[in-house]
Amino acid sequence: MACKENAKKELWSGRPTRLLSGWLFVAALSAVVPESKGVAAEASGLRFGRTAERVRVVIDLDRLVPFEHRLNANATMLRIRLSGVTWRGPTDRPIGNARPLTAFSTRMIGADTEVTLTASAPIAVRSSFTLAPSDRFPAHRIVVDLTRVVEAGAPQPAPAPAEADIVAMSEPTPAESEELFLARGAAALTPPDGRAPDAAAAMEWFKQAVALGSVRAAFNMAEMFRVGLGVPQSFTLAAEWYERAAGEDFAPAQFYLAALLFRGLGVDQDEARATGLLRRAAELGHQRAQQALQELGQTPASAPAAAPALE
Repeated sequence: MACKENAKKELWSGRPTRLLSGWLFVAALSAVVPESKGVAAEASGLRFGRTAERVRVVIDLDRLVPFEHRLNANATMLRIRLSGVTWRGPTDRPIGNARPLTAFSTRMIGADTEVTLTASAPIAVRSSFTLAPSDRFPAHRIVVDLTRVVEAGAPQPAPAPAEADIVAMSEPTPAESEELFLARGAAALTPPDGRAPDAAAAMEWFKQAVALGSVRAAFNMAEMFRVGLGVPQSFTLAAEWYERAAGEDFAPAQFYLAALLFRGLGVDQDEARATGLLRRAAELGHQRAQQALQELGQTPASAPAAAPALE
């Protein structure tokens, strides 16, 4: 009996979880931060769109900066230099959906970032411009439109794009937005250059990700409320957000909701349901849930549907 009681205590350690760790945020992007003197602008990623007439390159930033672009002699490499920008997105990768572009890379040159795009055939810059934040996407954008060069050496003719087309090709997909909002929420809590964390901004980014169906964002909001990370501590609100993520089979949320249910924090105490949640999290491979079940004398396979009360 004492062993089971100790197991319940270990299950609820009260420590913050890996809210900001790499496994939870797979997109290496940045938070949007207010412009301030001496603080570099940040580029949070690079996206591509393609139509029959052109390939679109979109760079997302927290504010607009001077930029320039140039092609190499055989027009198969385009360099875009961003003045006073720190790059927070992926630094290099192949490109599979924007032929003739094949890959990109980035490097710092002093205080500037240079983005290099490689193409499998000669290209020409058709136009370049900037877009302000929109209702759907709160980032500034630098847009560069490219066309393939035909044999005669001239850019392929094409009608000017409609404004709606320009905006549509520069908006992220829902999946891109979810990862972007998640990463910006994380970065708002751990900003670079020693700036103070901005929990209010983080919460807003996570809410936008939740609106797109992100269970990780719901879990992060639960963690903020559970440990009082920039918000008043509230086990009740933590339980509500854990419940939302746990209902989508997100094992970390199931584990921590079980911890609240065992202790009756923010919810009515329910050890039978808590054990059921632990069992499901363990089945999904959550190691701490597996360990907790072992310490309670159960396994995912042997635990009953309604576990007995733990004394």
